[in-house]
Amino acid sequence: MNSLCVEEARRLLWDTVQRGPIQRIGLSECLGKVLAEDLASDLDFPPFDRVTMDGYAVRAEDLQSASADNPTTLEVVGATLAGIPFTGTLGAGQAVKAMTGAVVPQGANAVVPIEDTAGFDAARAVIHRAPLPAANIARQGEDSRRGALILRAGTHLTSRHVQTLASAGHAVVPVIQPPLSGVASTGDELVPIEALPGPGQIRESNNACVRASLAEWGIACTELGSFGDDRTRLREGLREALARYELLILSGGVSKGEKDLVKPVLQELGVTLRFQSLHLKPGHPAVFGTHPEGMVFALPGNPVAVFVGLRAVFSAGLRKRLGSTWF
Repeated sequence: MNSLCVEEARRLLWDTVQRGPIQRIGLSECLGKVLAEDLASDLDFPPFDRVTMDGYAVRAEDLQSASADNPTTLEVVGATLAGIPFTGTLGAGQAVKAMTGAVVPQGANAVVPIEDTAGFDAARAVIHRAPLPAANIARQGEDSRRGALILRAGTHLTSRHVQTLASAGHAVVPVIQPPLSGVASTGDELVPIEALPGPGQIRESNNACVRASLAEWGIACTELGSFGDDRTRLREGLREALARYELLILSGGVSKGEKDLVKPVLQELGVTLRFQSLHLKPGHPAVFGTHPEGMVFALPGNPVAVFVGLRAVFSAGLRKRLGSTWF
């Protein structure tokens, strides 16, 4: 196959890779995953008219003339607290001490913040400023209504979405099950990260980059180390990895040198190479392959090429596999 431009390669990945199966997991496990189904709220949010500032719940019409020079005094008839609502009905000339998050008492149509009063008092509320109707009240359902769509399928779930799901009662979340994934490198010059490289050696950093990138997409990836440049060792390592992992990501060994053996060995093992090079620098000799058990992304050994290739090209295949929307 001829070398593809980035957009052609992304389109090929998108058209070839299939979305994964749905799994239902606990809310605490869903961070980084992709939502598999549209989800709705199971109740209005807020579920009641809610106080948004500490102060007094009042009838705005009782305070039309209130000012700093001419304060209005109301009778305090009780309190509404978060989780402990006031059970009566507010009448003319009355106020209820109100705390943030509490239910707005029946009969009240505004909340005066404590800063606009003489402070909390058990018997009377001295109001220094006239409130507008509905001031400091979050109306029931103003954020979302029961049955309303809150998140669409394909959403990449972040901490913000987790909060939304919790508020809407979704303790169990349908997500796309990530692929079982492994990452390996090739090259006799590679040494472990903790080792001091000798002459002609470099630290193996690509696997760490791949694992971190996949973690951002909610995919756990097993570190398989380096297969080196020996054909027998490479073939055995690839054979075992292809049998075990749906997604295998490789770096190194895909160019045209004597030790660049990844492409022919993959073909020997039954992998169909969908493309073998890209109009991309760095990252030209990149490979996308498929086989009955999954897929292979093989990138050049250049660390920048690994990062760029994953982000600019192979992310399209990952997004499709995870159920995200196009690109």
